[in-house]
Amino acid sequence: MHVDLRDLDEQVPGAQYQYHRGAWTRLFRTWYKHVNIRRRNKVLQEANSISTVSPWHVDWVKQFNSHVHLIYNGYDAQQFYFEAVHHPTFNISYIGKIYDFQHPTPLIQLIERLHSQYADIVLDWHTPDHQPIPLSSVGDTYRRSSMAIVLTNSDAKGMMTTKFYEALGSEKPIICYPSDHGLLAETIHKTHAGIVSDDLDEIEQYILTTYQTWKKQGYTQQASQDIALFSRSYQAERLDVILQATARKKRPMVADICWTLYRSNTTFDFMDAVVHELGYLRLRRWMQKGWLRRINLGLLKLTRVDWCRSIALQYLHRQPQEVIEEQAELFVRNTLKQKRIKTAWKMLDGREVILVSGTIQPIADAVGRLIGAKKVYCGDIFKRRALHELGDYDIVTDNLSDEKLIRRAHHAYIITYGNEQQWQNKRFNNISFLSDESERY
Repeated sequence: MHVDLRDLDEQVPGAQYQYHRGAWTRLFRTWYKHVNIRRRNKVLQEANSISTVSPWHVDWVKQFNSHVHLIYNGYDAQQFYFEAVHHPTFNISYIGKIYDFQHPTPLIQLIERLHSQYADIVLDWHTPDHQPIPLSSVGDTYRRSSMAIVLTNSDAKGMMTTKFYEALGSEKPIICYPSDHGLLAETIHKTHAGIVSDDLDEIEQYILTTYQTWKKQGYTQQASQDIALFSRSYQAERLDVILQATARKKRPMVADICWTLYRSNTTFDFMDAVVHELGYLRLRRWMQKGWLRRINLGLLKLTRVDWCRSIALQYLHRQPQEVIEEQAELFVRNTLKQKRIKTAWKMLDGREVILVSGTIQPIADAVGRLIGAKKVYCGDIFKRRALHELGDYDIVTDNLSDEKLIRRAHHAYIITYGNEQQWQNKRFNNISFLSDESERY
């Protein structure tokens, strides 16, 4: 589950975000705020990932869940962009709601005083209660404007108002009043988007300087820095990466063992480590002969039985079961530890793991215990059962014999050993290659 979090009740004084409700509900807004916060925090604790709108929000949410990411509100570049529009008046525009913690009166009085001195300096004020405009007209209004007002307050924490991004995308000089002495002020300074100040004299001088520029060229343009990083298309790309990662973590990862998690044919390497009978060693030397391996491969295709492996396992069955299990545990934790394939193990990070392998059961069980696997399917019979029991999953494997599992997977990560062409010939449409430089034996 991914949660996208916008405004937080804690970021503003009182219960301001409940003000939009009917007047009769305001008597209950403090109670409702606490109820809303409790419900929200419960959801945050259960989320697999969270996105929110400012560094302050990120820090706040981390007390409930560490998997939180910063995604700015941003601006729609198709609606908010610069255009050199010549307008007969020097419009200073405000577009949006006014909350009780915002106090624009001193700034309004300043602009009205300037209007009395310079008739073409005009306050262009649009709120839900005063000259409202449709959302589709906001971009055009900014393009006709010469400056844009952004209202905030130092009591409002992490408030990166959307109006800032819209003015930024339109490349209009911003008047941010008063300063929040926080993230918004820092971002405006960093992007050179305008002025942030509590000092009305300083703001007046900035307006008049900008006004003189407008008189000369007929329009204004604020050459801000890195504004594309605040576009919604860029933020959407970042959110897509987060959502994809969250979806991958939610899906279990089906993993093979031999030559996928370890550079090892674990059955034979285990037998080499624990079985020292002369007959077995003689068999191993024969099995390494190329012609015998080719004969065995042919028999495997015809009979679906690995005869060399079956004969070798007869030596292993002579040992007591408890001894084999103990030796398998030691083999996995000691011998195989040195043979891990790191690229494959990274695929398991944060995932629920299901092992599907052709190795012997004691080895598969020991690996399963080591990584906390949810389930272990071992041997051909159980691999076929996995096809019927598994739902939505990803898979990491090196085996072409896992073709049916791969085709049913959401995505497959293939460990290759110079045999990419064999995989490409199968025309899978859901695989990525994770190449390994080792040679198989």
